[in-house]
Amino acid sequence: MSTEAKTIRLFGKQMQVKQVRTHSGIELPSVAFLVTKKKLTESDVSPMQGRLLIPGYRKLYEFLSKQEKTSLETSKQGIRVTATDNDRREYQLSLSKWPSLEKLVLNKGWMHVVHRNGLHEFDEIELWCYLQDDEMRFVVDICERHNH
Repeated sequence: MSTEAKTIRLFGKQMQVKQVRTHSGIELPSVAFLVTKKKLTESDVSPMQGRLLIPGYRKLYEFLSKQEKTSLETSKQGIRVTATDNDRREYQLSLSKWPSLEKLVLNKGWMHVVHRNGLHEFDEIELWCYLQDDEMRFVVDICERHNH
């Protein structure tokens, strides 16, 4: 990850805007933060599970609005979010809380990310998060592939 300034022109004035760059070079807004860096487990890529378990989700939970926290606690549907992969393909997923694990997961569409990117157990990803137009967005950055 690197942070660099980019010069933009806004209303006739030049401004410096910080950009975050992921491991594989995807540019994100400066408000983006790294949720987790993770080696995928067998359950993360299993069609039977159909979800990505998000370890150390406290920073992400703090990022949520009061309404989103309430939705996570009371709704089985979760919060609809958009995720983007290294090839900038977009996926509609749900951010949900699994009460049995007391953890947050990305599901309802996660297996599309797995299949389109050929993800396997032990592959390493970074999961980034930011808001765009009041919508929570994630970037799944594939950092390292395990020899399969």
